[in-house]
Amino acid sequence: MKQTSLYFNYFKKTFLIWILFLICIYIVCACEFESLRINMFSVNKDIELVNKTNKIIENLSFSYIAGVIFFSLSDTIPFLRRKKIAYKNVKKSLSQMIDAIDDFSISINGCKWDEKTNTEIVFEDFSGGEYTKNAPQLRLTSDKTALINTLTKKINFGADFVLSHELYIDTNLTNDMNKIKLNENYLFICTILNNTNNDIYIAADKVLAIFDNVIEIKRTILKYV
Repeated sequence: MKQTSLYFNYFKKTFLIWILFLICIYIVCACEFESLRINMFSVNKDIELVNKTNKIIENLSFSYIAGVIFFSLSDTIPFLRRKKIAYKNVKKSLSQMIDAIDDFSISINGCKWDEKTNTEIVFEDFSGGEYTKNAPQLRLTSDKTALINTLTKKINFGADFVLSHELYIDTNLTNDMNKIKLNENYLFICTILNNTNNDIYIAADKVLAIFDNVIEIKRTILKYV
């Protein structure tokens, strides 16, 4: 998430305001300095009428310029200041989410996962058995559920914090945070942790899907860090 892109997005949304602002500055200058006037806009009318018309247009331009200056002082500058603070806090939260994923993966098999990680090998380290498509369901012991629970809590907290700054962050980041929380495999993780039974069993292929989802979450977050 580039800080410059955050500013660019703001000025992109208020593009028309600033274009009119520049036009009004030109109008004021053109009314005061004849050498700056563009011939194509010249009007072949009585000089007194032209001068009065120019005066009206100049006064309207002054009013608009004053309005934009007031807008900048009351809205643009405070907004960009809040945006800068939000950017730092969001970036910190995203980094903490990455750290949570790394802590989780290191606890599973001593490695930081990335796109090259073989989740079948991770499964074998996690379960202590060989992975096959017909492998029996894996029983999650309390220590393993505690690891998953810690991870989901940190991801949920981080995603909610980022989304709370929706007004100040990139739309793509907002969409990605929502996709993370609404992902089928991620929702499944959150659901099994709400299971009140002591024994939790998960199919082997589902465990792989969960690990793949964790790696995908990390990949998504890294786009903005």
